[in-house]
Amino acid sequence: MIMDCFCLNSRWGYTVGIHPYYSIMGSLVFTLICSMGLMNFTYEDKPDKLLIPQTSPLAFDTDWLRNNFPSPVRYAGMMITADNVLAPEVMMKVDFLFLAPCLFHIDINSHGPKPNVK
Repeated sequence: MIMDCFCLNSRWGYTVGIHPYYSIMGSLVFTLICSMGLMNFTYEDKPDKLLIPQTSPLAFDTDWLRNNFPSPVRYAGMMITADNVLAPEVMMKVDFLFLAPCLFHIDINSHGPKPNVK
């Protein structure tokens, strides 16, 4: 049994060694054929759509909940631009930006940030 596997690997290596261009082209064609499935790839970030049948009552209720009560979390991003973003002055300003939510209470109905008084 082990000798049969050794002979098979030996013949495979011999064939690849004799015909290297066919082997390379065959592996490239195989890769291209397999990668054609990536054209239909769609990213899904909601795990319930992956794990729960879409006809179930839970899926219906979850969609209703997402549409009527949006998530309270808001995502925001910022880009820091300077000649040297690792300079101490820039890093101090970045540190202040991360401390700003602790220093100010931001009210949607006001005209600006108010000092945080507790």
